[in-house]
Amino acid sequence: MVDLSKLSMGALRRYQAWFKIPIPNAVREKTEVLEYVKKHFDSLQIDVDSVVNSFLQIKKDSKPEDHFLRYFYDLITRIGSL
Repeated sequence: MVDLSKLSMGALRRYQAWFKIPIPNAVREKTEVLEYVKKHFDSLQIDVDSVVNSFLQIKKDSKPEDHFLRYFYDLITRIGSL
């Protein structure tokens, strides 16, 4: 079970935007937004074994320098947006 209540309001709003969850503008409290996000999250059909296997395969296939390049790209992207 995933405890979505540990997410910040910003993370909940990004989740909402990413999945295009319709939440009325009047909903402003974290607990209210959390209910909409939980309802959406619980409706997802996720094959846990497949997700774990995919993650482990990606991790196994990645090289240490890949992590550096990803970090460097994220850093440059953040600096460019300042």
